[in-house]
Order: sequence, then C-alpha cells, then structure tokens
Amino acid sequence: MPQMPEGLQGPVQLGEALTVEEQSAVDAVRDAIKNSGSVANDILGKLLTLDAAMIGGGVVIAKGEVFPVWWAAVVMTLLLVSLGAALSGLWPLADKPDPGSCEDVLHFQNRVRESVYRKVDAMRLSAAFLCIALVMAVSGVALRGTGAF
Repeated sequence: MPQMPEGLQGPVQLGEALTVEEQSAVDAVRDAIKNSGSVANDILGKLLTLDAAMIGGGVVIAKGEVFPVWWAAVVMTLLLVSLGAALSGLWPLADKPDPGSCEDVLHFQNRVRESVYRKVDAMRLSAAFLCIALVMAVSGVALRGTGAF
C-alpha cells in the first residue's frame, strides 16, 4: 500500500484513474495557475516602469514650482512605496526542489502557488499606492491653481 509523505495529511485515493473530464479540469487549473503568474509578472513590470517614470518626471518637473516641496515629498514617498511593492512582487523563488523527492516537489508546488498569491497582493498594493500618489499630485496642482498653497 502506498505511503503518504511525512507531514502530509488527507485521504489517499486508490483505485480507478481520473476520467478525461476530470483530467482536463485538473490540467486547466494547473494552466491557470501558470498563466496567472506570468500575467502578474507582466503587470508588475508595467507598474514598475510607470512608477520609475513618474518618480523621474516628478523630480525634474515638480521641484517646488508646481506644488510645495513637502507636497512633492509626500507624492514621491507614495511612488517609492508603489515601486517597492512592485519590486517585491517580482522577486523570484529561491527554492530548487529535488526531483527525486516527492515531498520536495509538493513543497515547491505549494510555494509556486503562494508566489502567485504574493504577486497579486503586490500588484494590488503597488496599484493602490500609485493611484493615491496620482490623486495627491492632481489635487496638489488643483490646490496650487486656487491659491491655497
């Protein structure tokens, strides 16, 4: 009788193989996880580029002429946090499983799934800080136009 790898729990299915429909559903889930990781990487890369461009443009353009320096510092800080979140989502996995060890392979598969969730969380965080920075920048320009600064 097959033994479960140490540390894993749950029922072991013995008996008949998966049907064609069941196997295609399992393959579709695996493909979706793989594809969502590459899509998340693409979006994080675009957020990273956008953050870097806005930081560079903000340093050159908004040196106290568009809105006060302290306002620009707040906007730049928000953009740097967005940049850091995008970079953290792009950080690769450091694990290299031993293909001969079932336990290592299962652990690696779980880490890949967790990395997709981490990428999505980083993408949301980066996009949120980018949006907040944009709202702050636009409101700073609007307040400057009304003479509030």
